[in-house]
Amino acid sequence: MQTKGKPCEAVRAGEKRKNMKKKQIVCLLIMLLCISFNEGHAQEQKQHQTAYEKKKSELVLEAWAKFGQDGARYVSSELDKTDEEVYEGVKGVDMAAVLLGRYTNGMQSLKWYAKELKKIEKLKTSVDLGRDKEKKEKKAKEEAQKKEKQEQEVYAKTDIGYIKKNIKSAFEQWNQKGEFEKDADYTNRLQSQSKKAFEDICLDKIKDRIKNKDSYHWEKELSAYNSESEFFTISFKINDLSWQSNINTPIAQAQNFKNDWSDLRFKIDDYDWCFVYNNLCPILVTLGTYNEKSKYKFPVSLQNQSEILYVYDELEIENPYLSGYTYKYSNAKAIAEQQEREKQRLDSLELTTFNKRLDSIFNDYNRKLLKNGYNQNRILLKGYNKITNGEDRASSFKGSVSSMKSEFNYLIDYTFQYERSHEYNQKGGLVFSTEREFEAFYTQGKDIYQAEVEKRRILNYLSIYSEFIESMDFQKEAKETIGSVLMLSNYGTNYTQINENRKMIFSKIKESENKLFYSQVIDFVIETNKGLNKEWTKNGQYFESKTVFYNAFLSDDYKMILKNNKKK
Repeated sequence: MQTKGKPCEAVRAGEKRKNMKKKQIVCLLIMLLCISFNEGHAQEQKQHQTAYEKKKSELVLEAWAKFGQDGARYVSSELDKTDEEVYEGVKGVDMAAVLLGRYTNGMQSLKWYAKELKKIEKLKTSVDLGRDKEKKEKKAKEEAQKKEKQEQEVYAKTDIGYIKKNIKSAFEQWNQKGEFEKDADYTNRLQSQSKKAFEDICLDKIKDRIKNKDSYHWEKELSAYNSESEFFTISFKINDLSWQSNINTPIAQAQNFKNDWSDLRFKIDDYDWCFVYNNLCPILVTLGTYNEKSKYKFPVSLQNQSEILYVYDELEIENPYLSGYTYKYSNAKAIAEQQEREKQRLDSLELTTFNKRLDSIFNDYNRKLLKNGYNQNRILLKGYNKITNGEDRASSFKGSVSSMKSEFNYLIDYTFQYERSHEYNQKGGLVFSTEREFEAFYTQGKDIYQAEVEKRRILNYLSIYSEFIESMDFQKEAKETIGSVLMLSNYGTNYTQINENRKMIFSKIKESENKLFYSQVIDFVIETNKGLNKEWTKNGQYFESKTVFYNAFLSDDYKMILKNNKKK
């Protein structure tokens, strides 16, 4: 039983080996079919293998026989490669074997394959050469695409790439037609607003990236002072960029500069930036103290500096109105400066407008005050608080207007009324018969009122002395004679008093000589004085006016003047 069992076990083992070999052959055939399919359909679905390609496929079977399944697998992986790639790969195998100290089964299969490939090169036809060329071109294209993808990934991580991605995303959204936007409105929006929208988005995304620059990665280091040439060397580092700058410092100020060094802080204007190796870098660094008492500027000049700009066509967004347009960040600084100047102009204009309005209100109040009949002394508003920078202008404007209004109303309601009452009680009531009559002249203004008061005062005075004026001699003083002395003793006539009164009458008349009411005074005098009245009645026709007559009558040449006038 045992002797008979051994042959049976050997038979079963042999059958098992045969089955295993069949399975390996099936796997090999499947592998070859896959290789054949990949090669046959990579260029053309029904393409036939050339003699060279068939021989290459057979090498897999030979490798199976020589090196086993692993060797065949290594060789099959090389079939799609060009001859140059296989030979180059073998060099790497040799180097790996040196490092490893031996050749593995796989390494040996690859070296064998490269050697056999050399032998069958003579089988190549123009078809094989063409297919080799296609493989090379495909390989080159794949490598170029891979390289481009890697570069794009690196580029996307840089500042220039990050900003570009955000600009593209934001503008794509703006550039789309809205769900509730008509075609005509959409076209008009693109035509009229595209450039402004693109510029605003570029500016916004660039500034966002600049603001995100971490100031804690900004470093500065002061070197020892060069006392001979009188300058410091300063080393700067911003993120991954480093450079040095010199600052000329007189030796007398060097110690103070060094003492202030630790207090100096970075300050970079939003527009003082460029790209260096596709990352943001300042073109001007300012170091200053918090109180800005000390400030130092350092221009930055590095290799590979480039302007911050974005070419619209590179975004690959369809918009005919931006074709060929390039946004330059440097222009934004000029625009910002222009906008700042415009802002200051408008700010100054607003300030001027507010103050002009206050001037107008102030002058209007004063015109009303001057027209007010009770404002005898021509009192005006003293002034107002002009609006200045750095305050709530609208609130200040209202405050100034309110102050002027209060002062105006106080003058109208209190000051002028008090002055009017005081004037009437002190003067007006003495020369005007009624308060209404006083009011009529008082409200015509100070000049007219004062003239009327003076006129009435003088006429009242002359009226009081009307009896004296009636017989007064306007041409000569009264003189004492023997007869007058006798008359003085009998009737008490005092010629000294008469002449004193005569002087006072002349003084009052003289007082009104240059006044508007002078002619009224002369009328009263001529009408009252018998001598003047008689002479005027007789010869007044030879004079232009009573005033001219009166002045001639009082002169020493009256008779001569009258004679000459009669001849005319």
